[in-house]
Amino acid sequence: PGDRPRRVADTIGEFLECGVELIWLVDPKSRTVTVYRSLTDTEHLTEEDTITADPVISGFTARVSQFFR
Repeated sequence: PGDRPRRVADTIGEFLECGVELIWLVDPKSRTVTVYRSLTDTEHLTEEDTITADPVISGFTARVSQFFR
């Protein structure tokens, strides 16, 4: 919770540069998830959306709203 947005962005960039294939940035305040597959392939999801973990965990799906129960 205390991480500044710039530090979070830097960390995401570092992870992606090291080969991490999928990052979920969960924001409990806005109840959203931002999915990063690269710095240019991102997706912003709300509680109404379904999230997947392909190709990292094939077949995994969940409603974003389940993250905030």
